Parts: sequence; C-alpha cells; structure tokens
Amino acid sequence: MCCIDSIRQVSSQVAHGLMKYYTGNNTGDVPGNLPDPYYWWEAGAMFGEMIEYWYYTGDTTYNANVKQAMLHQVGENNDYMPANQTKSLVRRTHTYGLRASMLT
Repeated sequence: MCCIDSIRQVSSQVAHGLMKYYTGNNTGDVPGNLPDPYYWWEAGAMFGEMIEYWYYTGDTTYNANVKQAMLHQVGENNDYMPANQTKSLVRRTHTYGLRASMLT
C-alpha cells in the first residue's frame, strides 16, 4: 500500500470515529450540536476538521451531515451566533464556528 493510500485509510477511520459522537442528525436532536458533555465550540472544531478531511481526501461521505450542521448553527444574522447557544457563547468559542464556515 502506498503511503498516501495508508494516510487516507487511517484518516477515514479517524473521521468515522469522530462522527460517531455526532447525534445532531438523529430525530429530536439539534443539528450542529454534540451531546453532553460536549460544548458548542467543540462541535464547531469537529466540523472544521471534517471539512478539512473532505478537502484533503476528497471523501464526501460526511458532507451532507456537516452541511446540515453548519447551516443550522449559522444563526439568525448569519454570524454563527445562534440563539440556541447564546448562554455558552463567548469570543473564543465563536471562532470555531467562524473558522469552519470559512473552510466551506
């Protein structure tokens, strides 16, 4: 196996493991969030990494879930400050959603 193929295979396993934490695509859950005990900013960091995973590998397996999550959390003013996160939103956590949005 070529080095690049090996890296892609391991990256695929890591991406799959990471997305197992995501439940926002299940009925009754909020898209773009991770379940407790994870915070909103951690979901933003995860989706940013999933966008980079797609960019570098070309694997579109998770794109629909990532797109749904990013669009749901964009907020009423398109600033990644959604009303459902204002209680826990601070400047440093806000940057993860913004960073992920710049990758799209």
